[in-house]
Amino acid sequence: MQTESVIEFKGSSFTLPVIYLNSTEPKAIQSALQAKIQQAPNLLTKAAVVINVSLLDDNFDIMAISKAVRLTGINIIGFSGCNTIKKKRLTNTGFTILNEGKIPPRLATKLKPAWQPPLYLTTPLRSGQQVYAKDRDLVVYNLVNTGAEIIADGNIYIFNSLRGKAIAGASGRQDAKIFCTHIEAELVSIAGNYWISEQIPLKFYKNAVIISLSDNKLQFEELTKVINYK
Repeated sequence: MQTESVIEFKGSSFTLPVIYLNSTEPKAIQSALQAKIQQAPNLLTKAAVVINVSLLDDNFDIMAISKAVRLTGINIIGFSGCNTIKKKRLTNTGFTILNEGKIPPRLATKLKPAWQPPLYLTTPLRSGQQVYAKDRDLVVYNLVNTGAEIIADGNIYIFNSLRGKAIAGASGRQDAKIFCTHIEAELVSIAGNYWISEQIPLKFYKNAVIISLSDNKLQFEELTKVINYK
């Protein structure tokens, strides 16, 4: 007699924030994370993240750093960016090793993925919905509502109102840009650098803008010419 299986294994994918560590000092890491959480509590409070250690020396203090991260309330799913030495040390300590399949920000301008044609979104995006344009640009013709999220490894073009979140250069491309004809965003991000709504300058709010990255800081400019696509 056959019985229904209690569990099933199925393939799936999830978008997780990746934290690239540039320091091995636990107190500095904890302080920097707490500052980020205060800027975007809805996004980062008790967030599940991956810690990328590709920029650290091989002899960093694994336990001290993981403790500093967890003291902020952030949950570590695993570590990425590991060479053979780091991988052995982390697995011996009981941590999970993950392969991002993405390019670290410092190498993004040198290495290019197999680029795909743009992904076009013509229907409104409701709260709780997410669209990810992997290895391509994303072109949005309709409303992105509050609570919705659009993500692209390349540029994002929005020919409508952006009220939710827009994340461009998700794979680390620092040359990615966000073009928007009416910005009221909850959050905008390029290559891991983000601003929440309170940080958007008032003179750009509800206007047409181009958002780019310069010296790891977001830069807003007026979008003076808008191309009409049919």
